[in-house]
Amino acid sequence: MSPANADPAFWLGRRQRVLLMDDDEKLQRFLVWHLEQAGYQVTSANSSTHFLRLVRREHFDVILLDLMLPDADGVQLCSRLRGDGCDVPIVMMSARSDEMDRVLGLEVGADDYLAK
Repeated sequence: MSPANADPAFWLGRRQRVLLMDDDEKLQRFLVWHLEQAGYQVTSANSSTHFLRLVRREHFDVILLDLMLPDADGVQLCSRLRGDGCDVPIVMMSARSDEMDRVLGLEVGADDYLAK
């Protein structure tokens, strides 16, 4: 948490912002709908370029990042964000539930890993 938003008043009345990066359009719509029903403000990205542009230009409270993407690798994107100093919590998501995938995601800076 940066000093600018350490003040509890910053969070009062503010919807938490989620950035979702998943290439499966059907799953993306499903997740967006459920997250919005739970009260989150969701922005979804459809390419790694779009995703990186959003991360640099806007504030998000959490990032949901797919591991396997057609134009990038979620592990590489996560590593790049952490290397650039991004401290937003990242939850890596994957259809692969192999323990090594989970370990790799956490080693490059993801805060959690969810198997789809």
